[in-house]
Amino acid sequence: MPTTTGAKETWRDWFPDAPEPDRLFTRDEVLEFAARDGTKVTTSNIRYWEALGIIPRPIRRWHGDAVHAVYPIWVANLLRQVRTFQREGYNLRQIKHHIRTLARLRYAYAQQDPEADDRHARLAAAELSGRPGPEPESMIPELITAIEHQANLDASSTGVPTDRVEVHVIRVDGTATRYPLPIAPYIDPDPAT
Repeated sequence: MPTTTGAKETWRDWFPDAPEPDRLFTRDEVLEFAARDGTKVTTSNIRYWEALGIIPRPIRRWHGDAVHAVYPIWVANLLRQVRTFQREGYNLRQIKHHIRTLARLRYAYAQQDPEADDRHARLAAAELSGRPGPEPESMIPELITAIEHQANLDASSTGVPTDRVEVHVIRVDGTATRYPLPIAPYIDPDPAT
């Protein structure tokens, strides 16, 4: 779990017990992946946020033909969240707390679904390379399971159940399909609590 100490921590320090990801990404790849949905982050932003301990530092590994600073793909999601929190008016101290909370939740989710990060990394690698990834429709059963799990986590922490979610798949050519996903609401096995 992430500690609250400081700025010198790598993503490995945040999650020392987590299995090694199958695929790691260079800083440029993480920036490119974050930019795919319009998130504007620069190398300077990343370094500054790392220095403040808002996001974890990379580790250095042999990647391709040289040693690079590398991250797991979930760091791109943290970059997006930092920008979202900034747009919402949070200061950097608050953002640091929120990002670490999100990272702890991601870690808890990864403990329940250890393959999730690797699936996400494979999809990101295919997207960055321009190779076609799996068709969105083929991912629907996995998506339903992940969303149902998240809805149940949300319900158990907020007390507000989620009974329906709708996913919109938008393809590169602009066509879209809606998928209403029924969610089996979480039922507390011990109603006495």
